[in-house]
Amino acid sequence: MKIRRKVALAAGLLLLLTNGCGLLYYLSESSEHREMRMAGYELCHLESCGPDALSDAFKHLGINETPIEIGKDIQDNDKSHYRTILGIASHRFHEITCPPELKQYVKGRGFKVTIVKDFDQLQKGDVAIVLLRGRNDLRDWHWICYPEYSKSTISEFFGDDTIVKAAYVLER
Repeated sequence: MKIRRKVALAAGLLLLLTNGCGLLYYLSESSEHREMRMAGYELCHLESCGPDALSDAFKHLGINETPIEIGKDIQDNDKSHYRTILGIASHRFHEITCPPELKQYVKGRGFKVTIVKDFDQLQKGDVAIVLLRGRNDLRDWHWICYPEYSKSTISEFFGDDTIVKAAYVLER
């Protein structure tokens, strides 16, 4: 019984280390990435679509903040450290900004958030962060800002596989 447990543990660790690139990523990370990580931030998240879409939306609302500044705020408020945990399996998980996290961040900035399920309900003058999904349920997710990008561009982001999951309309 003890041998089986040890073999299972060794096999699990081997699968974890060879199946995902999360831990191996740090062996070849850039100096910029290492510097950010040592400062307590995950650069891949700071440069991802969540902070980028928020920066675009804020610009339309008269607020000038970079994706890096926004991403740092989001990471500073993350008490669960889910990106770090998921990042063990694949480094790409560090890019995630989850919908509840985005909504909490925007509300914390003093905005009212209205979730619109029907993308066609967005009207001229609305500013929204739109969550898209493509064919792959694990890989193909993207945040994008309306009106920074047109409805047609947003609707075609993943080609024919684009599904608009929700639009988060921001209001002051």
